[in-house]
Amino acid sequence: MSRAIEDKAKEYLIKHFNHPRYRFTNKSFGERGFDLWMSDEILAGNVKVELKATGGKYGRRRDIFQKLVFSAENEVESFKQGDTKVVRVFLGDTPPKVFLFDRSVFQDGAQFEKEFRAKIVGRINYRNVTEINSEAMQ
Repeated sequence: MSRAIEDKAKEYLIKHFNHPRYRFTNKSFGERGFDLWMSDEILAGNVKVELKATGGKYGRRRDIFQKLVFSAENEVESFKQGDTKVVRVFLGDTPPKVFLFDRSVFQDGAQFEKEFRAKIVGRINYRNVTEINSEAMQ
């Protein structure tokens, strides 16, 4: 994910994403280890989110994890511990497709594989990967 793609996805989530349950905001100066805050209207709380964006289009479930990498060890540890969730954005779709998932993707045996950067491999639990696309603005 390039910085330009991440910036476009961040701008989309903060300024244009419209969902009855989820809202995204920037982190404050000095906050580290995640990309955005996500407020959850149902759980009435804020969650730290790691942004993973691509300029590509979504076609099938496995696309969610294609070329999804964690660049820093603290990203991996925060996700494994449940301190962060991942929001996956496909900017090639109009409007962009957005998916949200947490560490429960490991329940069927998937794990991190460390190469140059860490990626999720193996049998992935897709049951808690949620599509949270924006609703049309009224």
